[in-house]
Amino acid sequence: MYLLNKIFWLFSFICVTVIMLTTPVMAELVVITSSENENLSLTKKEIKKLFLGKKKKIKGVRLVPVDQTNGTKDQKKFIKKVLNKTPKKLKAYWARKIFSGKGTPPQHMKDALAVKEWIKNNPQAIGYIDDSDVENSLHIVYKVK
Repeated sequence: MYLLNKIFWLFSFICVTVIMLTTPVMAELVVITSSENENLSLTKKEIKKLFLGKKKKIKGVRLVPVDQTNGTKDQKKFIKKVLNKTPKKLKAYWARKIFSGKGTPPQHMKDALAVKEWIKNNPQAIGYIDDSDVENSLHIVYKVK
């Protein structure tokens, strides 16, 4: 019985180790645009201005931000880490801008796949997705930290 118990625990340890070693590391959120903008690199401050409607052009390039549906994991991370707001504060921000006639929020896409497709077909678009979803037709302009 003692030997079976040791074998069980050894087997369990090996299984857990294999699972831990093969599980991918948490992916990063990245801000992307079309690969047509391959020389473009942006700062967090520039991205924040674009997504808050304070700027439409950065470094001579007109960019149109697209957002993900409210409540997605990626959107929550983007709002917190890039825009430095909570979802509630961002909603209030846009309510004020809309009411005063001074802006409209970025268009919302269903999910990261929709953002990717939109950006591939609209070279002026800019959005954010998980870095594991990036492909050759897209260009990373910023990695969210």
